[in-house]
Amino acid sequence: MTDAELLALFRLAESDRVERKENIANSDRIRQAICAHANDLPNHHETGLVFVGQRDDLACAGLNIDDRLLQTIAGYRAEGRILPFPTMSVRRATFDGCPVAIIEVEPSDNPP
Repeated sequence: MTDAELLALFRLAESDRVERKENIANSDRIRQAICAHANDLPNHHETGLVFVGQRDDLACAGLNIDDRLLQTIAGYRAEGRILPFPTMSVRRATFDGCPVAIIEVEPSDNPP
C-alpha cells in the first residue's frame, strides 16, 4: 500500500479493514485482529490494517514505536498462536504527527 492510501485509512473510522490499538498491552486483541483480516470474511480481497499507537477516537496515543515494539508485533506471526501463519508485515510510520506501528495483513486462501 502507498503512504497516501495508508494515510487515508488512518484518518477514517474503524471498519472491517481497519483496526486501531492504543498499545500492545492486550496482545490477544491484536492477534484477533490479525486473524480477522486474514480470514477476510467480507471478501474484500484487500489488505487489512491494524494501527498500533492510535486510539479508537483517532487520537494519537503517543506510543514510542521502537525496534523492540516492531519485533514483538512481528513475532506474533510465527509464535504458533495463529495457524496457518498469516501473511503480514509490520512497519513504523508517522501520520499527522502521530507515530504508529502498521500491521498489514493479506487475506488468506487458507484462513487461520
